[in-house]
Amino acid sequence: MSAGRYRKSEAKAVIKETDMLEELQQQAANCAYEALQHHQQYMDIARYVRKRFDDLYGPSWSCVVGADFGASFAYEKKHLISFQMKGKTFLLFRGA
Repeated sequence: MSAGRYRKSEAKAVIKETDMLEELQQQAANCAYEALQHHQQYMDIARYVRKRFDDLYGPSWSCVVGADFGASFAYEKKHLISFQMKGKTFLLFRGA
């Protein structure tokens, strides 16, 4: 297994809402898993995931991580995912 790639069992995400392709969904879970291995603070976790997606897929991605939050935003179709992993909720999307 190469760096940055985790088995689904390791990067287990409970998806709440998405319109992303399966490949991007798995990459989002992988990035979240990596972030959780290296960071403790929500802001640092979100920044890590956003930067990885910007690097992999181009700008302009946004990421919100927390235990409880509301959100209202415009996003590009096929570029939204909300999931839970290790007790944290992730919202990742590409801005419209």
